[in-house]
Amino acid sequence: MPAYSLELANSTSRLNCSCCTFGMTSVCGFISKDGRPYSVYYALIHNNRKDIFVRLSISVGEWWNHKSYENRYALCMDVTPNRKTWRMSVRDAIYSPQQNFVPFGQWLSVKKAGDNPLLEEIMDVANFIVAHDPAVLTCITGQKPDYTGRDMQRFTEN
Repeated sequence: MPAYSLELANSTSRLNCSCCTFGMTSVCGFISKDGRPYSVYYALIHNNRKDIFVRLSISVGEWWNHKSYENRYALCMDVTPNRKTWRMSVRDAIYSPQQNFVPFGQWLSVKKAGDNPLLEEIMDVANFIVAHDPAVLTCITGQKPDYTGRDMQRFTEN
């Protein structure tokens, strides 16, 4: 298994939500694989703790190459609690706020994800994120999300 490491972005964004008054908080992080930039992710955490889930938008691939996005693949998924662990459900890119962010690379759809050999690796990265990003992990385990070290930056409309 590759050696992953995580760098948390030092800020969050508070987003207004059209479906509820509680809004969402967006966090970001960066994953290195064997010492090289490999993945960028955004996690949307709903501030209404009644419905516990996190929407992850993950891009994996050649993040060290800033001139080409061809060798990057992106996937959107929902992470929900499942007893003492979590369950991941692949979603289409339309559900990701990053769907039009070109540097994320080629989006895998629900249909294409199952046939793509990168799916297992993206799921490994997703599991690493959930297990190591304190905001995501505390949310999924039903606790108040831990944003320690991240500053709230702004409110935006969604």
